[in-house]
Amino acid sequence: MGVFHTRHIFIFLFLFFSCSLSANGDLTQKDLSDWDVTEQPSVELSGDWEFYWNQLLFSEDFSNPNASLKAEVARIPQSWSDIKGAKPTGFATYRLKVTLPDDLPVMAFSISKVKSSFRLYANGTLVAQRGEVGTSKSTSEANNQSVRATYLPDQKEMEVILQMSNFQHARGGITNAIYFGESNYLYRVREAQSSFSWLMTGSVFMLGILYLGLFFFSRENKELLYFSFFCLVYSYRIVGTEMHFFDDAFPQIPWDLLIRIEYLSLFLCMILFWGFVREMFREEFSQKIYDGFRYLFYGFSLSVFILDPIYFTLLLNPFLISMGLSIGFGLFVCVKAWKSGKITTLYGVIFSLF
Repeated sequence: MGVFHTRHIFIFLFLFFSCSLSANGDLTQKDLSDWDVTEQPSVELSGDWEFYWNQLLFSEDFSNPNASLKAEVARIPQSWSDIKGAKPTGFATYRLKVTLPDDLPVMAFSISKVKSSFRLYANGTLVAQRGEVGTSKSTSEANNQSVRATYLPDQKEMEVILQMSNFQHARGGITNAIYFGESNYLYRVREAQSSFSWLMTGSVFMLGILYLGLFFFSRENKELLYFSFFCLVYSYRIVGTEMHFFDDAFPQIPWDLLIRIEYLSLFLCMILFWGFVREMFREEFSQKIYDGFRYLFYGFSLSVFILDPIYFTLLLNPFLISMGLSIGFGLFVCVKAWKSGKITTLYGVIFSLF
């Protein structure tokens, strides 16, 4: 294996599975009257919300005695595909009533991972908007920017209305929790997350540069080149797709271009991983299986260039299944190499990962 150490196989697995989500459930009316902001600066507005499919409703619609509105119940965070009666594409209104404590300071909402545009109202006041909410593809515009919007509560009861539309992505809805909390605290949280993401990005990027340099001194070890390119591509994903830095910093870049880069970087990571494992264990690898997965991942990548986003984003689940199968086969190859003596000790490899 030349100068390349086996432990770097596991870096791929760490980088692929390094994110987490959390959610909890509540009723469509959330009672925060006993909330102490000094002890707990923010809360999740997760759980059950009133849900009105294919309707864009405002505060006055709910106060109209002649309006006959029938609400479903939908969870946040949740994709529209998982809501009965809803479809991936369309538009909808979410509504949540919140009872607040007295004398709150300047507060803020933190919202991210909305597909594909939204407007947020608090007690009838427009607090935040990203993209253009519409009732068709021609009247809507997608936007991935995250939001921290300030709001000063002036009433004990707060009505939160979230209007959303999606005609550009295969999975509409909101897949992150909405946070409501003290404004400065949410700003500091965002800054801390951003700093950590940039630290990770810089580390992974420099690792890629390091192994690219090693490849130029040892050109017969192509696994160095695959690993280097994997790190360079994945360094973009940390801030480009998890933090959506480029969406926030460069709002003039079209959403269509950014979503293509996001999916292309994901598909390329798997191509590079597959090439890396192949170069590491050529004798243990089946050429037919290698070619099958390689051309499959090429096909996923090609779809980004030739299909509309609503179609190539639909390929995410098939891709994840393919990725799981290929990684499973890659681990099988590693075990096979360990049994044949190419990897000296399994315990040594596991220890080197930590």
